[in-house]
Amino acid sequence: MDTRLPLITRLTLSALGEARGGRVRAAIDPVAAWMIKQQPDLHPYGAAQAAFTTIRARTQLVDRMLFDTAQLAREQGHKLSLWNVGPGFDARWYRLLPRLEGVFTSVREVEEPSVLGVKNALLEASPYTEAWSKVVRRALPAASWSVDPRRGEHTLVLMEGLAGRMNQDQLEATLSRIHGACDRCTAIVGLPGVGEDDAARWSVTRMRRLGWKVHEDARMGSRGRLILASGGEECPGTYPLRVMRMERLP
Repeated sequence: MDTRLPLITRLTLSALGEARGGRVRAAIDPVAAWMIKQQPDLHPYGAAQAAFTTIRARTQLVDRMLFDTAQLAREQGHKLSLWNVGPGFDARWYRLLPRLEGVFTSVREVEEPSVLGVKNALLEASPYTEAWSKVVRRALPAASWSVDPRRGEHTLVLMEGLAGRMNQDQLEATLSRIHGACDRCTAIVGLPGVGEDDAARWSVTRMRRLGWKVHEDARMGSRGRLILASGGEECPGTYPLRVMRMERLP
């Protein structure tokens, strides 16, 4: 198995699929657990436990925002098409979407050919083949990532781990392409979690100038490790994280 994949995709797969360290007791995602068991060389050995803890916290935050968006769509009487841009080994199509039956008309993933190739190879003869077959996949280089919804369609775009795969100019350019491609769009975007420049660049005011109304700007600060008197680690620390839920302005 080719392990020359973006580090964040391997970190996320391991964070969601393995029970490692401190108070982490169970895998979050059954598909990730199965994939990392099949290909343990995808685990990024030597990574700090704080990275795994932070990814798990971010994943649960994005999950909650996804459910909030789906509930709002139900209340407003419309359906959504889901576009997952740069999802890596994400498997919300199995873990979450069956609980939201009737909300999503389609599920699509836009990913780099190398990552999508590994994902396809792992899942083509897996217990999850049937669910994976319903996901429409587009293999594109990251510089071309965008969406292509039908005119007037309500779209939910997930951009969860992109801040770990591209610089801020590239991330903003991707968001701009998505803005230009959609009429009605909600975007849930993982952003850089640190730095004064980052905060200013992704401010609510600036996002409005770029055509996005921010409905939620969730942040979590860093936390140090909790060490026992014996010297063992009781709980790993966490890195800062930030996730925005935004709506495209007309």
